[in-house]
Amino acid sequence: MPDRSGILPSMRLHTRLQAWLEAILQSWTARLSGPDALLIPALLGILAGMMSGLVMVVFRLLIEQGPVRLLDFPNAEAYESLSPAAHFLFPAIGGLLVGLLFQYLQPATRQIGVVHVLERLTYHDGQFPIRNAIAQFFGASISLMSGHSGGREGPAIHIGAASASWIGEHFGLPNNSLRILAGCGAAGAIAASFNTPLAGVVFALEVLLTDLTLGSVAPIILASVSATAVSRLVFGNQSIFDVTLASAGEPYQLLYAVPIGIAIGLLASTLVFGLGFFSSQLRAWPVSLRLTVAGSLTGLLAVSAPEIMGIGYDTVHAVIAGKVIASGLLLVLLAKILATAAGLGLGLPGGVIGPTLFIGAIAGSLASTVTPTASPLYPLLGMVAMMGATLHAPLAALTALLELTSNPNVIFPGMLAVVSAYLTSKGLMRSESVFDALAHARGIDVHSDPLSRSLRRLAVPRAMSTSFVSAPRRATREGLATLLTEKPQWIVVEDEDKSARLLPAAELAHLLEVNQEPEMDLIELPLVRHRMEAIPVRSTLAEALRRMDESGIEALYVVASATNDNILGIVTRGDVARCYRI
Repeated sequence: MPDRSGILPSMRLHTRLQAWLEAILQSWTARLSGPDALLIPALLGILAGMMSGLVMVVFRLLIEQGPVRLLDFPNAEAYESLSPAAHFLFPAIGGLLVGLLFQYLQPATRQIGVVHVLERLTYHDGQFPIRNAIAQFFGASISLMSGHSGGREGPAIHIGAASASWIGEHFGLPNNSLRILAGCGAAGAIAASFNTPLAGVVFALEVLLTDLTLGSVAPIILASVSATAVSRLVFGNQSIFDVTLASAGEPYQLLYAVPIGIAIGLLASTLVFGLGFFSSQLRAWPVSLRLTVAGSLTGLLAVSAPEIMGIGYDTVHAVIAGKVIASGLLLVLLAKILATAAGLGLGLPGGVIGPTLFIGAIAGSLASTVTPTASPLYPLLGMVAMMGATLHAPLAALTALLELTSNPNVIFPGMLAVVSAYLTSKGLMRSESVFDALAHARGIDVHSDPLSRSLRRLAVPRAMSTSFVSAPRRATREGLATLLTEKPQWIVVEDEDKSARLLPAAELAHLLEVNQEPEMDLIELPLVRHRMEAIPVRSTLAEALRRMDESGIEALYVVASATNDNILGIVTRGDVARCYRI
């Protein structure tokens, strides 16, 4: 028989499919609105890990194979083989190219790196602009291939977090889930970049999310595992540093862990101060000038100390193996600190973890010159102490070194060194973490109070009430009585100007008992009324509370999206407070 509805069967099928998908997404939103959701976040964590792993494979192949293919290097770290003129020109031209690239970007698009990730997690519920991630990818590729003093972990964290968050936004997940997905992406990116799955998990939890609920730990672990599996398919399962350390050291060697940690803590404070100085004092310069100056300064330093160019893991290998003469290390150490502070502080794309490992290895090797015997233990102690004190993340530093070396004997003395360095940096020198220093230089605070952190774990469906009915501003007494037969908690009054007011249904029921007027104006009646604004169902309770504080209102009505104003529920301050107490 012909279709008399005027709608083609294929169109009706598409409409039903779209409605089915929307129902699934709404169901997901409800299930993911609390911190106790496990199965769906776990599955999404695997997907986010595979996504960040693939992105990191492409990134690593570009920055590792680029110098080999374009410059005919024997390996990606062979900058020492260049001429003195090339030692200057490579970083200078690289800084100029990145500066020109960033000069044509909007200022908001230039915000990249770990501080950008912390800002998006703190103030934007884990939503990442994709343009910033693209700028990070290409800017960091140019910067690292041209020999600037930076690591690949900072770009990895940003790109991984943004790619995983994009998955969540594509599926329309609530914002509290986006934060966890961003943590999954960051953990997966670190794991894939360094073959360190455990360090990726610890860094995401200790530095980025500061959240140890089961709902966040499980998907982050799965993301790190899946990203590592993707990376190992391409790069294999080789540790970055091959260390032969038969034991944790003799008792007298352990005694040196504390003074080495104290000295490294002072170095970490110096590096953080330098990064904050260059980032705050010279931020008013045009970005192209800043990055060109940063590249030129790195080039000048590289003429005398070419070891500072690039990530520098080849130099760290040589230092651990005892193949570098100690008399030349002091110049390399000072040049590396200045190049890192100026380059990253002035805005060159790159990570700070790689330089901290380099600086720590050099400093630990220098410290070993006053010990009775040389040992690869001392550079390792310097590495873990410098990373932990600079990032204020001792657990992440310990797990990273354990996986980077595949040698558990470093853990026991490393614990002494990292705690000594951390206490010196934070307790004695009152130094901030490197991410706090860079954030404060940008005029932002990436820390939040415990209430906000708790409310970010919950989406508005967790608190909203669906016991409401809608009524026009002017209604008959009989019509209102009919609405109250549904026993709602709230009456949503829709005015002609599309604004909404909230009335307690119990008060309206009481008024109808004493008011016999045939027609009533619900806005003019002597009832408690709350002004309301719309909030998307994906929002967190932290965002809901902030909206109510800023507007001075007591309630919000929840809508499906910014373009779909169908009311799904009501959230009041009392609902938010009740969820927090629970």
